[in-house]
This record gives sequence, structure tokens and C-alpha cells, in this order.
Amino acid sequence: METVSRLSILLNRLSERYRISETTEAAPETFRIEINDIVFSFFYEESRREIYIQADVGEVEPGMTAEALRDLLSMNYLWDATNGGVFGICRDSNVVTYHYRISDPLKKSEDYDEYLIDLVDDIAYCVCYARDILYSV
Repeated sequence: METVSRLSILLNRLSERYRISETTEAAPETFRIEINDIVFSFFYEESRREIYIQADVGEVEPGMTAEALRDLLSMNYLWDATNGGVFGICRDSNVVTYHYRISDPLKKSEDYDEYLIDLVDDIAYCVCYARDILYSV
């Protein structure tokens, strides 16, 4: 099964699980879905055979403490509280984002789709935790 098709199936299953009526294609092979006030972007990188998941945490605003930013970025240390993903700050928009890479998305396993769905739940938890830190000013 082609990975883009697997990605579509994953998005459909997420839509069913969260009763979401709309999945948007933001760009070719880049899909967006909103779950619990978090917009997830899913992108398939064909040359590397990897799926990338990205979610915006929030914007760094004037007045935010260095301590809050330090706490947020320290979550990356040994992937503490990130479930293997990485937090970063976009230079252009000052938005903190969470990124997760899934290698070998064509893996053949009966529970692989369930693993991906559970992973999205874990990522949502990480993003909510990061939002609490970011806006603890």
C-alpha cells in the first residue's frame, strides 16, 4: 500500500475517532486535521519514506519570560516529555512548533495504524503541556 494512501487512511481513522467531519489538504501530500484545539499537519516525504507530523504550540509574545522559554526548550533534552519529537521556534513567525518523524511508514503490522492513532494522542498531550509552560507568564 502506498504511504500517501496509508496517510489518508490514518487521517480518516482519526476523523472517525474524534468525529471530525473535515480533513483539509493544505498542499499536495500535506494534510491538516484539528483535534482538541490543536491543528496537526501530516506530510509525507517520499524520498526518505517518512511521515512528518507537526503541531503549532503557540506564538512567542513580548513579555514572555526567558524561564518559560527555557523550560519549554528543555523538554527537548533527551526527548524529556516530548515522546521522541522536537520543539522548535520558527524564525519568521515566532511560533513554537512540535515535530515528529515516523520512519518506514510502510511497516507491515496489524496494529501499526492503532500505534499512529495513539501517537497522535501522545503528541496532543505534549503540545498541551508545552502550551501550559509557554503561557505560564
